[in-house]
Amino acid sequence: MTHYQTLGVSPDSKYDTIRSAYRSLVIRHHPDKGGDPLIFKAVQQAYETLGDETKRRAYDSAVKKKPVASLTESAARIVDEFIAAC
Repeated sequence: MTHYQTLGVSPDSKYDTIRSAYRSLVIRHHPDKGGDPLIFKAVQQAYETLGDETKRRAYDSAVKKKPVASLTESAARIVDEFIAAC
């Protein structure tokens, strides 16, 4: 799953669209409001990358060079990172 898919935006989206999608998802999935912490973390990571123009260009270049990991692989990686942070 790409960061674009996580935020529900297209790869050619402008910054304002990305920021709006991020804000909406953060409110919906915030752990303090009963949301899933794993989804919340994935949304934060996606915005951290796509919200910064330099990181976004590097990400876009990297995604073009390798196939996107499956949803299962992405979820397993996020769970592992979450457990390691606890």
